[in-house]
Amino acid sequence: YQRRVRGKREKKKRGGINKKFGLCLFVYCILPTLPTYLPYQPTNQPSNLVVSKFLVLFIPFLSTTMKIKEYRIPLPFSLEEYRVAQPYMVARVSKEHSRSGNGVEIVANEPYTEEAGMGPAGQFTHKIFKIGDALPWYINWAIPSSFVIEEKAWNAYPYCKTVHSCTAFKYNFSISIETRYIEDQGTTENPFNLTPAELKEREVDVVDIAYDPVGVQELKGSPKYKPEEDPTLYMSEKSGRGKLQPDWVQTHKPIMCSYKLCKVNCETPKFQSWVEDYIHKHALRNVFFEGHRKVFCWLDEWFGWNMEDVRRYEAQTQAELNKIAGKSKEPDGADQ
Repeated sequence: YQRRVRGKREKKKRGGINKKFGLCLFVYCILPTLPTYLPYQPTNQPSNLVVSKFLVLFIPFLSTTMKIKEYRIPLPFSLEEYRVAQPYMVARVSKEHSRSGNGVEIVANEPYTEEAGMGPAGQFTHKIFKIGDALPWYINWAIPSSFVIEEKAWNAYPYCKTVHSCTAFKYNFSISIETRYIEDQGTTENPFNLTPAELKEREVDVVDIAYDPVGVQELKGSPKYKPEEDPTLYMSEKSGRGKLQPDWVQTHKPIMCSYKLCKVNCETPKFQSWVEDYIHKHALRNVFFEGHRKVFCWLDEWFGWNMEDVRRYEAQTQAELNKIAGKSKEPDGADQ
């Protein structure tokens, strides 16, 4: 009789484990797809709140292997032109995404000497992104309201290393981006000198700023789309470039490519794979695609500038952003 009772208890226990595992599979594989099939609901709908809480609480343990993803972004510029365009793009996008109490605080923007592991001497920038109030409600529900992301970048053109980090949670989270600019069509096989083992794990994603099949479809279906920031419609008066054709990567002169090697690190192993997939799909790729579309369509604003011009623009932007962020002290040289 005791053996029969123990057998029933063990069978019931195994059944409970299988049910919990099935629930995790349902929540992770099926539940995230439901909002795409439901009609639009206001952000305060209880059903959306339930979905978000289930996703946070019941995501199953996933792979802990860090992915190596390399983005290749062909651009209709020369290397010397993009040396001005890149800091201009960063400064202007920072202004566009800033508002009272939120946005970007520029802590430092200064030359640096050669540092261990950071390559040759260049320009160092340190920024703090205060975005707590600007996050969607379903993310604010799970994180502190004073959510900030810290960015440190070492720009030794044509090489740059950027590290984004966040310590709002128990475990640290960081994104490392190595960038190398090469005057080609995105055909360099190993721009970061990866080992054979790393090359085997590397995933290459080519981003076409004009005709990317994924990016264009998502952007045109959102309120962020602007015809004046569409490279297939824009024509530059100063340079005569614009209205890029489907074969522009092969035919346009000048041409260069921005190679970006991205690694996402989450110190919570069970979330490593999920965090990586989300960041690559919804953050990094979209930022690279939309930002480089904009910088081409802003061509007449910076075309003909030199590095002194762009440094003055950066100083002016730094003063404006720090004022928005609540910092009254202006940086040295901001009034020049």
